[in-house]
Amino acid sequence: GGDSNAFCNGTLRGIAEHLDYIQGMGFEGLWITPVVGQYDHNDTTLGEGCEPWPDSQSKCTSHGYWAYQWYEIDRHFGTKDDFKHLAAELHKRDMFLMYDFVTN
Repeated sequence: GGDSNAFCNGTLRGIAEHLDYIQGMGFEGLWITPVVGQYDHNDTTLGEGCEPWPDSQSKCTSHGYWAYQWYEIDRHFGTKDDFKHLAAELHKRDMFLMYDFVTN
């Protein structure tokens, strides 16, 4: 498992469960950071390149900007079905989803 502090324990399902509240604040859409599969310093199968900082915080990002599985949802955030569910729930409310996707 990943560092729960690094991932803030938020999930795609959690966002979907709070859409009424979010919309009630006047938001018309969401812009989320990438949720694709990311390097995890606790995953020893990935080899070198993602080691913890000396203060034991991962230098691997929890915001999707250190991706390595472009077609997968990172397990910390949920599943592909959770992503589809979020998009459907947004569209039911006439809200939009802007998804940040970084390729460099």
